[in-house]
Amino acid sequence: GLRAHYTREQLLGKKVIVFANLKPSKLRGIESNGMVLCGSDASHTTVELIEPPQDARLGSRVSHDEDVAKFPIPSAKVNPKAKTSVWPKVQDKLKVDGNGVPCYDGKPLKVETGQLSIATLKDSLIG
Repeated sequence: GLRAHYTREQLLGKKVIVFANLKPSKLRGIESNGMVLCGSDASHTTVELIEPPQDARLGSRVSHDEDVAKFPIPSAKVNPKAKTSVWPKVQDKLKVDGNGVPCYDGKPLKVETGQLSIATLKDSLIG
């Protein structure tokens, strides 16, 4: 979780990337309908938010392609814990490259207004 890495005050008002098509699950007794996208080192001692550009609109869709709008909105909820889940395949391709750019399958992740970013991590995991 993020509690060990960010205070409530650090997160309030912050623009973040959220996987919003996850199957709801209970976390500490509260129903969660999404997952904040972060990068981390291999030991998970350093965790950083992946952030959109400052001018990104709330609800912007993330893509690894130039034409973000061409991808359909998934109709089904993803259950990351299910044996048949697509999440492990997707997560394996999510990385922060050597230049500190969040990528999917080696292609920079972006929204309509520009690339996503991360504060300091490089050559690290996303998930």
